[in-house]
Amino acid sequence: MSEIRQDLLYTETHMWVKVEDNRARIGFTDFKQNELGDIMFVLLPEPDKEIKKGENMGETECIKTVEPFSSPISGKVLSVNPAIDENPGVINRSPYDDGWFLEMLITEPTELDSLLSPEDYSSLSA
Repeated sequence: MSEIRQDLLYTETHMWVKVEDNRARIGFTDFKQNELGDIMFVLLPEPDKEIKKGENMGETECIKTVEPFSSPISGKVLSVNPAIDENPGVINRSPYDDGWFLEMLITEPTELDSLLSPEDYSSLSA
């Protein structure tokens, strides 16, 4: 069974969002990284890029596929995780702690209301 953390919000596309004040840290859930298999490469946006909810935020390259992924919320990219450039497999080993994708400044806080609680996500990914 995949790990679901209680201090995060989730999307139906298996991404997590950790909100702290007006910032959000975003990554793939344990379920998603397991579903993809070994992640070989991740393309992420540059810092300062403005991204709207639902827009393409990047893509992952795995052994079997290249898969784009969309932003769960609107915001301005503050930083990307440098560990992913050095070793994308960190997403597979530690999707919540070390394998996060990026941090962004939240520009539309009401969009957080459309994300799933851990309980709702748990029933979705069961």
